[in-house]
Amino acid sequence: DQPGDWSNRQPVLFNGNTWEKVDLLQHLSKSRETIETILQRYSRDTWFKKWHKRICEAQIKAIKALEERYR
Repeated sequence: DQPGDWSNRQPVLFNGNTWEKVDLLQHLSKSRETIETILQRYSRDTWFKKWHKRICEAQIKAIKALEERYR
């Protein structure tokens, strides 16, 4: 996880004074965009195998399904 990732996955967070709702869609969108960037940037490199591509595509599909669910 990167800094902030844990907090982005929580439904609400205490900011010191009150509870705030967290934007789960923003976290999902950033995660999907990161995977799409990896796929675009590295899919032609020799180290990037077919199984890497399958995993990336499966994760993108799963994230898109979650994005639709939470809209």
